[in-house]
Amino acid sequence: MPFDDQISWILLSASLVVGAFLWLHPLASLVFGIRRPVEPIKPIATGPEAKIRQSAKFGIIITAWKSGALVPPLVRSLLAQTHKEYHIFVVADQCVIDSEISAHAGISVLYPSTALNSKTRAIDLALDHMADQFNAAVIFDPDNLASPHFLAEANKLWQLGFDVIQGKRVAKNAQNQIAQLDGMGEAYYNFVNRRVPFLLGGSSAVSGSGMILSVDLYREILAEKVFQTDKIIPAEDKLLQVKAIMLGHRIAFAERALVYDEKITDGSQLERQRTRWLGSYFIYLPLGFELLAKGLFRGSIHWMSFALWFMFPPVVVLILSASILTLLGLATAHYAIALGLIISVVAFLTNYRFAVSQMAPNIQMSHAIRRLPHFVGRLLRALLRIKETKKDFLATSNTHVLDIHDLDNQAILSDSPNQERS
Repeated sequence: MPFDDQISWILLSASLVVGAFLWLHPLASLVFGIRRPVEPIKPIATGPEAKIRQSAKFGIIITAWKSGALVPPLVRSLLAQTHKEYHIFVVADQCVIDSEISAHAGISVLYPSTALNSKTRAIDLALDHMADQFNAAVIFDPDNLASPHFLAEANKLWQLGFDVIQGKRVAKNAQNQIAQLDGMGEAYYNFVNRRVPFLLGGSSAVSGSGMILSVDLYREILAEKVFQTDKIIPAEDKLLQVKAIMLGHRIAFAERALVYDEKITDGSQLERQRTRWLGSYFIYLPLGFELLAKGLFRGSIHWMSFALWFMFPPVVVLILSASILTLLGLATAHYAIALGLIISVVAFLTNYRFAVSQMAPNIQMSHAIRRLPHFVGRLLRALLRIKETKKDFLATSNTHVLDIHDLDNQAILSDSPNQERS
């Protein structure tokens, strides 16, 4: 059917946008494979200024909101760090921390005078208690665990001049297929949103935990008007990373700095989490357009590329959109559009499998995919619940208490900790 009406042109335009996003990650992976960028990572500064700066002195912030029982295993993993210049700040918001932890000389437990109910406010409180000797802030959620070399690996990039660094988040638990599929998603984004952009000269995305920022930069960002509000800021890491880019920083990916993150094991919790994530995507989508426009005006490839990655739709939205447009193409006899979208989806899914195999070679994808229809069903229900994010933060609960030394016996979705290089 020729393009002789408005509906045909709308269908073509929408298909081109969706198709472009479907090809964005596969093409980036292809360029990555052709160029084969290798370490060592070069210092931020060049010329006479390209010198190694002093080691970081880390102020580690644990934002414990109603989850005091999860803190001890994380603290024990932090106390086993090979890099010793650090102090731990636990913000105990509406919870009580074990007295043994509170008594440790290297740990400060902060009990807010009033309920914070906000990760941003908890971080702000911890920064206020940091003395001048700490120059790098590390953020952990209470359900995380840190590999023994986490700080040492992050410090290598810090010494090269990076003020914003993201560690590699991997699954702490994989005891059922929902957790495995959740971990597959993390592995995928570790490759396409972190390893590939960073090693090609751009910026990694941050994840809200396992990230390191210069204390001065963190204070500068949190002082901005958008953070000075009594309202809860959803997905504050999305806002934070764009602000860091606009302030002229490049975000590094410390791939050997492993942070183990608890994955969702229950369908209802998965639905709540994804509803919150989908809502935050659409909330911050205009910010992506702003960064893209400013990047075009400045002629900054860094800003423009990060904006495209930032605006990349959630996978469920992208595949659903491609499916609907394919059916419309077939129904209106626009077979070329339908075929093009089918090829694009196949390319995307092929790259998805490749990316997961690169970042989580231990995963049995065929086993986890058996649960995929249920997983996708929950994602679609989450999509229908987006409006709830306007009146409910939709927090999820974490209960998987596990020590770092137990991970060798877990079917975690990552390289074995024993393979970690120092």
